Amino acid sequence: MIVATPDGVLTLDESWRYACAGYTGRDRAVVLAHIAELERIGVAPPPTVPTFYRIPPYLVTGADRVWAPHEATSGEIEPVFIIRAPDRIYVSVGSDHTDRRLEAHDVDASKWLGQKVMASAAWAWADVGAEWDRTRIRSWVEPAGGGEPVPFQDGRPADLLDPGYWVDTLIRRYGSAERWVLFGGTIPHAEVEGPFRAFAGEMVRPSGDRLAFRYTVSILD
Repeated sequence: MIVATPDGVLTLDESWRYACAGYTGRDRAVVLAHIAELERIGVAPPPTVPTFYRIPPYLVTGADRVWAPHEATSGEIEPVFIIRAPDRIYVSVGSDHTDRRLEAHDVDASKWLGQKVMASAAWAWADVGAEWDRTRIRSWVEPAGGGEPVPFQDGRPADLLDPGYWVDTLIRRYGSAERWVLFGGTIPHAEVEGPFRAFAGEMVRPSGDRLAFRYTVSILD
């Protein structure tokens, strides 16, 4: 995948390592609410908070379409941290598209099945960090039956753990924090009944600058 940054184009290939984080909220009450939300659809509570799932490179894409085995899937907006080195970090936005049926039985397996879509551009963390608490992430779903996009999520990436936390975690676990792409967890969503034909999201800075993506969902028949 190709991502445009202020310092030039990055090619995110198999020489990078990839992961999804979960239950990453700074507010413990919000995290517990999200866990309860998942328990309502049959997902077991996590063994640790936050959690960290390694994923294979082929799942990460900038495509405008993902494939799903059935209709019980959905996206969720997340900040994406592109950690080239501890002092060279970029921020983008994406979606961890998840098989909700499989997630109820095996969260790890669900992470390996769904594609992870991200925007084709990123900002430098050095430019964004000071305004992170005034930056927003939003998402919309488009019902399979047609109609206008429906608001799904709206919040702040600053309510989630920031890149500094993950740099420290990667160094502690792996001895270094270089060439990582990390989906940084999500925020609560509205109760919108699926199935969905498309998912879209954006990250918006106080200046109005934005990173955005949209993809459709095709069901295998």
